[in-house]
Amino acid sequence: LIARPAEDALQRSWPVLCCQRTTANPPIWGVVMASLATSVGAEPSVRFAIDYAEEQPKISDACKNFLAYRIAQAKTDANTSQADADRAARLTMLCGRKAMRAVNAAAPATGDAAAAYAAKGDALATRSFGKSYLCDPVVAAAVRAVPADPAMDGADTEFLEAFLATAGDASDDLTWAPDYAQVLRARDAARRREAARRAPVRIEARHAG
Repeated sequence: LIARPAEDALQRSWPVLCCQRTTANPPIWGVVMASLATSVGAEPSVRFAIDYAEEQPKISDACKNFLAYRIAQAKTDANTSQADADRAARLTMLCGRKAMRAVNAAAPATGDAAAAYAAKGDALATRSFGKSYLCDPVVAAAVRAVPADPAMDGADTEFLEAFLATAGDASDDLTWAPDYAQVLRARDAARRREAARRAPVRIEARHAG
């Protein structure tokens, strides 16, 4: 879980980072189905239909969520100066762009991932697919095979690995939330309910003392 100051920072920064959501883009399912019918010559598997083409949020949206999370962490770290936090935020944004380029450059050659990649046509993988695409080991291997940028001194690799890990982390309810702000509001409401529940106990403890 994220500390309260970080969540407050997330609520401020998330709308700015995510002002253009790819979920507003026209659905690609019709294009995918037509492409599969002609290029693959068979109906797509149920797994492909559910996991890859219709899953929300898309990879690019999840990356924006992850960026907001990381930037908020840096800006609310008591041991980090404002200047260092700003530098960390800029580097994080660069790493996010690099990660999305790596996902789009990866070309899986086998399995459902290869069928998905071929069927999407000219569309970007990051705007076409959700977390199950990244969870596919063929895709993950192809993404990791994209060369790192030596100038980033390993920061891009660390970010990419951390982002890939979120796709397989069932406990991560922020990065892959279809509505990121809603998750933050729900957490805040739960925190308020818990505070209200504990309030009588604290009052009784003070009187007893």
